[in-house]
Amino acid sequence: MVYEIHTYGGVDFLVAVLNGVKLLLGGSAYLTLIKAMAVLGLLFFIGWVVFSFRFEISWLLWFTIAYLGFFVPKVDVAVIDHLRPGNTQVVTGVPALLGYTGHLSSAIGDGLTNLMEQAFSLPAELQFRSVGYATSLHAVRAGLLEQIPEPYVAGSASRYIRDCVLYDVLDGTKAVNTILTSPDLLAAFASDHPSRFTETHIAAGGSQIEGAPEVVTCLEGYSRLTAGLNTIYNSWWGRFVQSLAGARGLDPNQVDPIVTVSYQSLMNVATTPQSVLFQSAMIHSFDEAIQLQAKLTGSDTYLLALTLAQAQYQQRT
Repeated sequence: MVYEIHTYGGVDFLVAVLNGVKLLLGGSAYLTLIKAMAVLGLLFFIGWVVFSFRFEISWLLWFTIAYLGFFVPKVDVAVIDHLRPGNTQVVTGVPALLGYTGHLSSAIGDGLTNLMEQAFSLPAELQFRSVGYATSLHAVRAGLLEQIPEPYVAGSASRYIRDCVLYDVLDGTKAVNTILTSPDLLAAFASDHPSRFTETHIAAGGSQIEGAPEVVTCLEGYSRLTAGLNTIYNSWWGRFVQSLAGARGLDPNQVDPIVTVSYQSLMNVATTPQSVLFQSAMIHSFDEAIQLQAKLTGSDTYLLALTLAQAQYQQRT
């Protein structure tokens, strides 16, 4: 009979422990030592009974359980990884008591996990048995921390927001509240003001401009920013997938649905992986633009935030 031990991403560690115990208890020298200690223990027990006239049955029971449980019978153990079903491994010759205990404790934990997931009706992409502990929270947090990885796009984005978007907010063309509550900041940052310009390192096709940046209108700057983001998206998303999959022990093919369903379930936002990265990128670029504007104007970010709040108040009144 093969006893099952259930795990969620820890198959390599458990297999290493079981193999270590197996090798330790399977060595001839170690078994000889165990037998010698068993004989000495039995002689001590007999001597204690003969000379003290006290018979402690518990000593004999503990000795029997330990010897028969750890050193005599052996069982085969299958370590099942629910996160990576293809990584299931079987360890033969494991001490019976260790195999029994591991099987029973993991079966109870796996059963409770399954019961809780049924009670809370979690989507299949977010279940502990499928993706591990709090993976959806890690996916959302990882998405919110993402910034534009290519410097030429990141620098152009912060300049565009500083030169175009912030001034649209200050003159009332854009409402601050609309930007702060927008589920698509990239679309909310679109500016077509005819007399405002920005510097960009992004060419019309989305590639990098070598050398000095080009001065373009805000309308053209937005078009190039969008092209630049679309150009770097595939490699950007690939790095994100590898990072999250490696950190959480996931199959890379699981990351796309996990991110999408996590945002839908936890943040009530219907989105795509591309929208997740672009939204986070625009949030960080907006912060960088405010800091850059504060440095250039000789004020601090707190004063600039007050200015934006005043602009919002004037728009309402």
